[in-house]
Amino acid sequence: MALIFFCSLLFLNPTLLAVEFSDLPVCGPYQACASRISTFPLKTQEAEADGGSGQGSGLELNEPIYDEFVTAVTPFDFDAEPESKEKRLCKCGSESEDDQTCSFEAPDNVLTIDSSLSLALCQPVKEVIHTQCYGRRHFLMIIGKLNESGEGVADVSETHVSCTCDKYLRVGIEPWTEGYVFHYRCGHD
Repeated sequence: MALIFFCSLLFLNPTLLAVEFSDLPVCGPYQACASRISTFPLKTQEAEADGGSGQGSGLELNEPIYDEFVTAVTPFDFDAEPESKEKRLCKCGSESEDDQTCSFEAPDNVLTIDSSLSLALCQPVKEVIHTQCYGRRHFLMIIGKLNESGEGVADVSETHVSCTCDKYLRVGIEPWTEGYVFHYRCGHD
């Protein structure tokens, strides 16, 4: 009976699940204190104008291309303004509720993973992380939930950032106890 009462309270007041600042754990040495997930709108399909005349005009038959060198066309419009959602993951060691040092306002503290995911650190990235990612064994992990398309991160619950890169490349997604773990390593142009 108590379980039904508790569940009804959560249904009526979902803010009971929100984590208070004082309840946040203290960040570890390789943890981001906050995450920002940017969701981009889907591309709009524009009708192609029929520019030809005669037989087959307006009819375009393209055979599918199966080639590893052809990049997949993304369904998202990365030129549009994204909808961003920030989430606190932990608090910095000396941080108080009145004086919060974890912020996306300080560009030196922000680690941009890709166009849809950024992490904020307690201190400037160059002061906290001294190692460059290299090879197959150096990568960063982000634990969270998949978005609806299954292509990206919808929510971040934990991070492990032990090295940095100029550009990151997601190399795998695996099931994890708290959702999925996203592995990123250095991507080269």
